Amino acid sequence: MDEQKLLGVLGYPIEHSKSPSLFDSIFNEAGVKNWTYERFGFANLNDFFSFSSAHKNLAGFNVTIPYKEQIISFLDVISPEAKAIGAVNTVVCTEINKNKHYAGFNTDVYGFEQSLLHINNEIKKAFVLGSGGASKAICWVLQQKQIPYQVVSRNPQAEQIGYAEIQHHLQENNLVINCSPVGMDGPYPPLLDLPFDLFNINDSFIDLVYNPKTTPSIEAMKKQGVECLNGEIMLEQQAQKAWQIFKHHHE
Repeated sequence: MDEQKLLGVLGYPIEHSKSPSLFDSIFNEAGVKNWTYERFGFANLNDFFSFSSAHKNLAGFNVTIPYKEQIISFLDVISPEAKAIGAVNTVVCTEINKNKHYAGFNTDVYGFEQSLLHINNEIKKAFVLGSGGASKAICWVLQQKQIPYQVVSRNPQAEQIGYAEIQHHLQENNLVINCSPVGMDGPYPPLLDLPFDLFNINDSFIDLVYNPKTTPSIEAMKKQGVECLNGEIMLEQQAQKAWQIFKHHHE
């Protein structure tokens, strides 16, 4: 009988995550019975790694808000791509000399690349809302595709802009990407601080939030005729990529 292997998603809060049901479907499609997937809601990363050490069957985990950057200091090695981005969303656990070894990867990149394929408008320049781990992966993809972008933050740092400045850059920007948790089910604000009435059919909006499927910001954009995409494609595609990585290290 094959050894039972445990996967999961680490974040806090984590109740909103659809990853367990997504991976259940992946396991069913792959015809595997010895893999399970859970939510790991830890308010402290040290506590999580104590939990990990005690669970020898933990084969890997995905990482979500707020740990995609913080997790790096706990890992033994990260992929060149994850290092260049500065964020990790997939971690493989293996055993080396009877000690648990953690390797970090970023599959958000692949997921977002697949999402961009569904945008029909020709992209001129993008607003990237938020400056956390997801934002870093999205900016990296835009750089690779040579798509200019501006990071928008509530507390803008060098080369970033604040939300109040968005209206002054609308002529050259026609893609908005929400990388913040605004609109997500849970303790988050429902609506992005955007001048929705200034957008139109020549603009596109990608909201990386997937729960709910239609956020208040998507509803507001659709009223303006804006092309809208939620985070489901990115979620599903990054999960498929993560599954390939988990399997590769544990076959």
